[in-house]
Amino acid sequence: MFGWLKSVLSGNALDKRASASGFTAEIVAARESYISGRRGIAELTSTAQSCISLWENGLSLADVDGTDLLDRRSLAIAGRSVALRGESVFLIRDDGPVPCSDWDLKTRHGRPTAYLAECE
Repeated sequence: MFGWLKSVLSGNALDKRASASGFTAEIVAARESYISGRRGIAELTSTAQSCISLWENGLSLADVDGTDLLDRRSLAIAGRSVALRGESVFLIRDDGPVPCSDWDLKTRHGRPTAYLAECE
């Protein structure tokens, strides 16, 4: 009954602990990767979000003549994409532009020839 006490007093007690392999460590790692973003530069800080908002609002206020396809929403999405990635790609359809979530650029001799895109 007092076997655990004998092992503690004799110094033979093994103390087992997990090191960074538990649930809490996984949550902290997931949160860190979410905050740091794809490029690891913390895209979700308040300073970055303020700059992104300026791009969104600045482009959404633009006055476009000659087309009805570029509405305020599309321009705001383009501004956000430009602020976060430095570029923006849309699939242009009859009912309006569709923002592409991911794309790859195909080039020939250093000149762009095509976009391979995944659109929503």
